[in-house]
Formats: sequence, structure tokens, C-alpha cells
Amino acid sequence: AKQAGLNQTYFFNFWTNSVKRGYHGLSAVAVPDFIKKYPEAAGISFTGKIAPTICPVYLAKNHNNIWQAVDKNFAKMLKRCPGLNIIFWDFEFPLWSSRGTYTGFSPFGMKTFADKYQLKQSLTPAIIKAKYSTQWREFMQGNFAEICRRLQQLCQKYNIKVSTWTGYEYHPSMDCGFSLAKNNPYVDITFCGYGRSSKNLNLTRKAVGKKMNSGILDSRSITAWAPPVAMLVQRTLDSRNGFHLWLEGGMDGAGLSNIAKASQPLVKYEALIIDGKIIQVEAPQGVDKGSFYSFVNGNELLIAVVNNAGIAKDVSFKLPEKFAKLPMTEFYSKKQFSTNVIKCNIAPFSAVFFYGKVK
Repeated sequence: AKQAGLNQTYFFNFWTNSVKRGYHGLSAVAVPDFIKKYPEAAGISFTGKIAPTICPVYLAKNHNNIWQAVDKNFAKMLKRCPGLNIIFWDFEFPLWSSRGTYTGFSPFGMKTFADKYQLKQSLTPAIIKAKYSTQWREFMQGNFAEICRRLQQLCQKYNIKVSTWTGYEYHPSMDCGFSLAKNNPYVDITFCGYGRSSKNLNLTRKAVGKKMNSGILDSRSITAWAPPVAMLVQRTLDSRNGFHLWLEGGMDGAGLSNIAKASQPLVKYEALIIDGKIIQVEAPQGVDKGSFYSFVNGNELLIAVVNNAGIAKDVSFKLPEKFAKLPMTEFYSKKQFSTNVIKCNIAPFSAVFFYGKVK
């Protein structure tokens, strides 16, 4: 894989009974032996049930030297997967989960919380949620950031990068206590996102910068699904970095073909997309603003337009004043334009790229 230029990624977690969790269990780094030795290290759910994970506060505080156990699991993981160079931590678990995945309501977790905020009253998860939800969120965000720090430190020992997946920096339906901004110094690659809220996208870009990779998820299909070129291009331009595909129904040759087609202009204009300045232009006709992207870097101009509709669209837009009547070439068709207003027809679920350079 390395010789072919591919990164080998491992699905990573701190579940204790992960073998029973389907495909997750095939690639989990679990510490069941530690739980047997220290039963109080088990996570406790919001409803008081023993959870299937290590208590995250235990991990953050390195209580009873738990990271020694994690290190031993890394050594075992590398024996199974010697080509590994990225771990992938999928984190989509609410703060108040009744299932208890990565909740911190163990006796150790709640005592640590009470000590931090100097709370004298007896605490339960329900009391914390009712009276101290803001403090608890802040507390857990700090714990997860510390876990990321320790995890990255351990990964560096084995020359492995850390990647995480979660929602955007703000997502009201996913209050998971996993702050992208606080984790950012300790995460090498950030995969994220549900939907395309401009507010959430902007907050996430601010939180993680060029580490951001937008997500494309399909958990409903039972058969292979080919993500459209327009979607692949749009998610990449949203993040100005890359995209993450999670396809539970699998992907066929059409999907791979679409990825290849979308990747060609993205690779060609990679430097402009990553380092260029986004400029405001007059509103395009035929598509919404969220489907129109313009990048400038010195004397270079790149404009990309996506069509997410199932029908072809006639689109027109005016070049920025600085680049008026600049000869522009469309990437796929190779067609050249030398007018101030560019008009084109975009096929269903497709994208176009116009590039020009002032000589």
C-alpha cells in the first residue's frame, strides 16, 4: 500500500466489548484486560448503566497508568497491520447518551468534575444536565482534547497520524462534547460534517483550518451507490482540502469513475484551491451561491460551478472586474471563453472548472 502511495487507515476506538460490535470490532483497540483489573474504569451511561467503553475522564487523567495498556494494544495492532500509518477515531456520541458510549458519569469522572468546579452537593447525571450542563460540556471537551493530545503523542512514537470524524464545530443534534477547535492541535486530519449549513462550515473552517475534510455519508443504501461528481467536487471545495466517504452499501465502478473525474481538476488546481483567496463576485444566474466557487492567487483565477440537480442547467456569471474579458478555459470540454460574461450548460450532477491567467 505504501509503495502505491496509499495510506492505510485503522478504525480506532476505546470500546471494551468491541468484538461484539460488527465491523467496528475488526479494527478496535480495546482494553478489556484493564477493565477486569480496574472495574471502576468502565464508563457509566446517563441512566447509570455500565457502558461499553472506558470512562473518558480515566483516559484524560491517565488514572492508574491506563495509557500503558493502550500502548500495549498499539503494539498488538501494528503486528496485525504493519503498514498502518493513520488511525481513524469515529466520534458521534452524545454527552447525555443512555447507551453510555464515551460518557464520563463514572464515580471517578463525577468526582473529578465536582472537584474542578468546587461543587459540594451530591451529583447525579440528571442533576448535572439540569444545573451544570454548560460546565459539563466544557469539562468533557477538555477531557477529549487531552485524550487527543495523549493519543497523538503515542501515535508519534509509532509514526502514525491521528484522524477523527465527528459533526461540524457546531451541530445542534450532535451535542457530543467533542470540540474540533480544542482538539485541533492534536489531530492531524479532521473529517467532519452533516449537511452543508454555511454557519457550521464557517465555524469548522475557523476551528481547524486546512485540516478540514468534508463528509459524504450514505448509511441507508443496501446496494452500491456512486457519489455524483457534483457532490464530490462541492464537498472538496467546501473544505478546500478533501472529502471522506462513508458508504455502508459499498461502491461500484461507477463510483470510482466519478471520483476519478472529480479528482482530475481538483488535483490540477490544488494549489489555487488551497492557497488562493476566495473572492466575492456578482451572483451567478442559474445556480445558487453555495454552488459557485471563485479563487484568486496573484494573476490566476479559478471558477468552479456545480449542478446538484437531476436536470441540465444553463448558467451564466460575470468575471470579476480585475479579470474582465480574461481568456478562460473550461477543464473538461477544453472550450475557451473570452467574454466578460460566461455562459455554459452544466449536465446533471456535474461540475465545470474555468481557469485563466493574466499574462
